[in-house]
Amino acid sequence: MFNFGAAYEGEHFQPFMWDGTNGGAMLLVHGFPGHPGDMRTLANHLRPQGWALHAPLLPGFGIELDQLPERSYEDWCEAVDAHLQRLIATHRPVILVGYSMGGAISLALASKYPIDALVLLAPFWKIDHILWRTLPALKWLVRSFRPIKLLDVNLESPMMRSNIHEIMPKLDLDDPETVRALQDFKMPTRVIDQVRIAGQNGASHAPTIQVPTLVVQGTRDELVLPHLTQQLASRVPGPVTYVEVDSDHSLIEPDQPGWPAVAEAVDAFIQDNRLGAAYA
Repeated sequence: MFNFGAAYEGEHFQPFMWDGTNGGAMLLVHGFPGHPGDMRTLANHLRPQGWALHAPLLPGFGIELDQLPERSYEDWCEAVDAHLQRLIATHRPVILVGYSMGGAISLALASKYPIDALVLLAPFWKIDHILWRTLPALKWLVRSFRPIKLLDVNLESPMMRSNIHEIMPKLDLDDPETVRALQDFKMPTRVIDQVRIAGQNGASHAPTIQVPTLVVQGTRDELVLPHLTQQLASRVPGPVTYVEVDSDHSLIEPDQPGWPAVAEAVDAFIQDNRLGAAYA
């Protein structure tokens, strides 16, 4: 079997725990099918401000990608839960930051622990499509599918190659064996249903969030649609700051035109809510 996990070898894709100097901490939760490296641009921006920055690897992602079919939403929550408990015991303030599906996980845990603030970046909670709503039954009828063939993905398309390289930068798309492996790769329908469960649970906990919350959304995002993020933000009863930026779903990548606005929004949120070192 082709080892897709090997595409995530290297320091960039590994979890990181950076000590801080201001007493505060941020827990950065990546999305699906991401890795801690997705959070490094934001972490590098925040590091000079003195924050302790922790970004765990969700079980079954990154270098563990071949184990993903055996993992579940509960596994992902437990991994984040353990990190969050440790940070709450040793740091103040504590900010939970979730990107994409990591936003759904963060919403669920923010309702459980006394964090000081919540940041949701392109937070995923559902796909507005009939197949998404039928996943609970479909996972028993269709046990697996080939995403590349089902979606008729053109692996020669520069845009598609760029999208794949955002997920797996080390994948050699000029290698015939790699291309065949991608075309034949089977995704268990159960895995996608776990993502649905994550989004559903995150949205169900939104009405319990009382802490200051920042929501940042890309205007050109075709995965997490702006109107759905607006709906999610409207469910949070606590003080919410909603910001839209010129970006697709990869709004925390440095090559996105909206990245400076994302960084500015996070900095302003910290300052406006007196969360930084100057207010410790």
